[in-house]
Amino acid sequence: MAVVIGPKSGWKPAGRPVRLSPSASLSDLGFLQVASVLILFLGLLAGKFSLDRLGFSVDGAFWGNQVAIWFFVVLGLLSLLRFDIWRLRRPRSAMITSYVGSVTFLFLFMVTSLAWSASSQPLVGVMAFQLVLFVGFFLLSPRVFTPHTGSAIDFFLGLCFWAGLIYAVAGILGVSSPDPQARMAAFGGGPNVFVRVVGGGALLSLLWWIDTGKLRWLVPLSVTLYAAAFSGSRGGVIAIAAAMGFLVLKMVRLSRIWRFCLRFAVGGTVLTSALSIAYIYNDRFSRFVDSRYIVLTSQRLYLSQRDRIFGEVWEIFLNNPLFGIGFDGYAASTDGIRAYPHNFILQLAAEGGMIALFSFLLAASVFLVSFMIQHKSAGTRECALLSLTVLYFVASLASGSIYDSRFFWSLVLLFVMSDPRTQISGQQGRMVVLSPSQIPGRRDLAGK
Repeated sequence: MAVVIGPKSGWKPAGRPVRLSPSASLSDLGFLQVASVLILFLGLLAGKFSLDRLGFSVDGAFWGNQVAIWFFVVLGLLSLLRFDIWRLRRPRSAMITSYVGSVTFLFLFMVTSLAWSASSQPLVGVMAFQLVLFVGFFLLSPRVFTPHTGSAIDFFLGLCFWAGLIYAVAGILGVSSPDPQARMAAFGGGPNVFVRVVGGGALLSLLWWIDTGKLRWLVPLSVTLYAAAFSGSRGGVIAIAAAMGFLVLKMVRLSRIWRFCLRFAVGGTVLTSALSIAYIYNDRFSRFVDSRYIVLTSQRLYLSQRDRIFGEVWEIFLNNPLFGIGFDGYAASTDGIRAYPHNFILQLAAEGGMIALFSFLLAASVFLVSFMIQHKSAGTRECALLSLTVLYFVASLASGSIYDSRFFWSLVLLFVMSDPRTQISGQQGRMVVLSPSQIPGRRDLAGK
């Protein structure tokens, strides 16, 4: 029986243009693959969430308190139980191998850099363990999305949408503080993580509004953007704006221009009206916007000391250019006053030196090559992956640590794996290469 995650609208068969549907039918995915994708997503989303927040704890083992480790154990068991993928000949993609290898080396090198790090805080072992745990999820990802890679990616994107909407609703319902400066968050996470999750829901809502023209997609779009603004994460809001701009530019080529302009105008009018009504009639929201964005940012030019932090990190890199000062070395250099530089590239430079930067550049070059190959034939699935990648990349330049950028690395991997020219036949266990005429190209939004 088909598993449906949204409105009815299925995938078109091979040889016809491909479109991402908010209701991608998962009838071709087995139960174990659906469960594997779900557990992988929850493991990435869990991040640093610990059992202590739920009132439980595992005495004597810090790793046992990490929720993500239990998701990883379940994911490993599911991978062992999926006997179908053991019979498949995996596609030998140089790009997938290069990307996975470079990212894996990068994270393991950062863990190894603890050997020369000056960090002495008790939690540094936990943070290093979290990096190793992410590597485990990352290495299992190609197996999780094999076979039926396209449908599995669709399900992953659907989970991104629902997570964004659930986080937004939970954040709105949880707002109770009378403090006008109180920032919105949900499920124990910080505002900077919160805005990335709800931003993903906003991006997919926008994509499906442009793609289908159905007004109901403007409801989750308005809710998620309202929650994002209430998070107070200025870097996150800029990241959402950049990702939406990128998405709009990519979606223009998939539509008739008059239809696109009409839907864009209607959506913009409805969205502007909804947020304006919230600003006028919600006193707490209007006071928060005025204090956080107008007074604090526009008038006082308050940047949360990001300029000073970035200058310090750059100076550390210049003094330790080859190997850096080691993982968590920046926190040690500030005597624990600041936990991380709030820019994952600068953190790689300062704590991992040129070796870490070279690994990052290698992974980035694989992504760019894949983008140059796919951008002319990209459908809405690829547009969704690219816009989410832009969101997490830009957000990671203004807040968070290396570990907080884990969705960015995973989304790039999914984009590299989404190349429609190579698919795997689960029934016959061999790689099937589509002819050029079967590669999806330009498509009208109405599917005509």
